[in-house]
Amino acid sequence: MSSISRGYWKYFFKWILPKNNSKEKMSGMRVFFEPMRTKAAAAIAVGYTAIGTPLVAPMRVMYIVNTTDAQLNFSIDGISDHFTLLEASYICLDFGANKNQDSTWNLPTGTTFYVKQVGAPSTGSVYVTSAYGSSISMMG
Repeated sequence: MSSISRGYWKYFFKWILPKNNSKEKMSGMRVFFEPMRTKAAAAIAVGYTAIGTPLVAPMRVMYIVNTTDAQLNFSIDGISDHFTLLEASYICLDFGANKNQDSTWNLPTGTTFYVKQVGAPSTGSVYVTSAYGSSISMMG
């Protein structure tokens, strides 16, 4: 290893590592995705039906895509209409946007998404993608 290489790495580690051999804590967020939930057009009824399984972690980002040829209503309790999506459209909500790590909004673990017809879909599907965050920390 040349003296230039040794000098570079010495400078790099001096800059990146905590000063005075202290145990400074570095933290951040890590994103995880749950398996995508889906419901085919033929399985979407006049009354609410569940789209896949309940959430296994608090949902921070919600992405729902309606690729059917009909307008659909969605619910998170299976009773009330919470929002609608026109045919071939989507909604993406980041509940944690502009919030700090400790006060972020999310949909709770166990939440189930439901869909019902406004118009009768004949083709396509509905897809629900969820992402959640988890704190990570490293000791320097």
